[in-house]
Amino acid sequence: YSLESRKSSFHFKVTHADYPFLMSHVIQTTPVIPACLALDWFLASAQSLYPNQTIACRNLKVLKGIQLIDFPQRDFQFVIQNQAQEWMLHEAQSNTLH
Repeated sequence: YSLESRKSSFHFKVTHADYPFLMSHVIQTTPVIPACLALDWFLASAQSLYPNQTIACRNLKVLKGIQLIDFPQRDFQFVIQNQAQEWMLHEAQSNTLH
């Protein structure tokens, strides 16, 4: 199955209260989103569209690491959106693809 346009976007909020472990997942002192967490978001999005189906992820590409600059003082909002029949993850306010 592929994600259809039943819903065009899925939102995920990252706060220190919900994701305290990110303080220890750093690259050169900057917290980053682990690829497995981003994959979990993609799978959760797919499962919401197809709740009784087996979900598989193919061709996952990391275009850019997701740095959480100013974390934990700042919360982050991420969006998974369908763009040209591909699902992309980006920070809600920046539109930078990851």
